[in-house]
Amino acid sequence: MQNANTEIETPILTAAKIIELTGAKYPDLAAKAASENWDEPRLAAEVKICDLQAARPKGPAVGGGGHDNAATTPEILAAAVLDVVGADSERLCGAAAAASARELRCSSLLDVIRASLSLTGRGIPRGGPSAILSAGFSSIDLAVALGDSAQKLVLDSYSGAPATWKSHAKVIDVVNFHPASVIRPTFAGSLKPVPAGGEVKHGTISEDTAKIAADTYAQLLTMDRKDIINDSGGIFMQTISALGKNAARSVSDLFYQTLLANADDFFHEDNGNLLTGGESVLSFESLAAATTLMRSQRDKDGRDLDIVPRVLVVPPELETTARQLLVSQSVARYTAEAVDNRPEGNPFKNLTLEVESRLSNPAFTGASDKGWYLFASPQDAATAVAFLNGNQAPIVETFTPSSEPTVLAYSWRVYLDFGAALVDHRAGVRADGE
Repeated sequence: MQNANTEIETPILTAAKIIELTGAKYPDLAAKAASENWDEPRLAAEVKICDLQAARPKGPAVGGGGHDNAATTPEILAAAVLDVVGADSERLCGAAAAASARELRCSSLLDVIRASLSLTGRGIPRGGPSAILSAGFSSIDLAVALGDSAQKLVLDSYSGAPATWKSHAKVIDVVNFHPASVIRPTFAGSLKPVPAGGEVKHGTISEDTAKIAADTYAQLLTMDRKDIINDSGGIFMQTISALGKNAARSVSDLFYQTLLANADDFFHEDNGNLLTGGESVLSFESLAAATTLMRSQRDKDGRDLDIVPRVLVVPPELETTARQLLVSQSVARYTAEAVDNRPEGNPFKNLTLEVESRLSNPAFTGASDKGWYLFASPQDAATAVAFLNGNQAPIVETFTPSSEPTVLAYSWRVYLDFGAALVDHRAGVRADGE
């Protein structure tokens, strides 16, 4: 019985078969196939490349203006990889690259590697998939294409992952890994009438600061060469997409670890941003009390800060109650009197609801299935997330077996530099809910 991993030699093409595959369109290609004893998969791939190159848009005539929108070889290969794994190549790579990639008709990653060899003018070696893999991964264009397609998949899955912190946290750019100051300046005093002579009185700036620092978070995932030979791309898609989702989860994990840790009693009754006891259970009354606390916040000189509640954040256990409070067109009241003359309506319908499972996850210190938060908008944020040099997207690096000779596998490393901090206690309210 033949071993399942044995690579079978493909029969050499006959002259009649060469003519059948190339027709009269590519006589030079037919002659080369005959002289070099090509097999059918190699010739078929070369014919596809010739068809693609013949159909590719030409550049504008000299002096004619216009722009040549033809995709580059790495762009076409990246789109072909995305087609194989079932991603939307046109959305991620553009119409020109996607159209050219479809002409290649690749159904596996091995087909993409064959196409890369042909597109770059290299012959497809005999010796089966192993020889093709070895030749393909020495191609710069293929390495660029794999890295590009992996980056696009990671960014797509990263941006599509839930991130409830974005609705209420401020995003800070930092230039290095040292702690940076987050400043919320307020001008002392108010505008004064300008007297005769036009002298404008000086104000002062008080700086309430918090520290925030970015750190590097990374993960490495590997795909064995056998997976590339045997698989049509599903493992590649799952592996690379997981990197993007993991990066997004890591940011959310750090953010809610920071929030729940409540360093330096950030949420405290002395700061006017904490509800405790039975009156903190999520209800019409407790949400009204939290709203009042936030709207009543003043600076150290007693000036109103005009902070507006925007986002209600609850664990999954409180989602139903929260939706009833925010979505209901009216809020019914119980009264012991025969007639309730108070007007009905929902004062909370303009709040945004975020449901965050980390709030009640026992793995997070301080988690509770009864606690909830009320936040202002990112403009007046209680919290912040920092990214190094403003880069909010994870970076992907591709490593082939040539990078690590002792490992017959292909690896993708993703990393992101970020941090989180509590910034301004006046822009958030926590309720213990019990």
